[in-house]
Amino acid sequence: MSDRHALLNKMRWRSVMISRAFKRLFKSEQGQIGRTAQRVLADLAGYCFADKSTFHDNALIMARREGRRDVWLRIKGYLNLDEAQVQQIMEIDDEY
Repeated sequence: MSDRHALLNKMRWRSVMISRAFKRLFKSEQGQIGRTAQRVLADLAGYCFADKSTFHDNALIMARREGRRDVWLRIKGYLNLDEAQVQQIMEIDDEY
């Protein structure tokens, strides 16, 4: 196996392990996102511009917003959240 293939396999394995860790953190044994995890994700979604534009006239502010949004997209990806689940999480944020 070439060094490139070994590196790719290592990166894939790391990604799988991180995804499993996120799921253990936010999901129950049945694979559902619990109420407390939903509240945390709702707060992060709001903070990370999950459902709103990151545009701002100031390029530095916009870059910071894009960075936050990138974090949300990473979490969403590791948890395999679909749009219905994201919408449910966003509705929880509206309750507070």
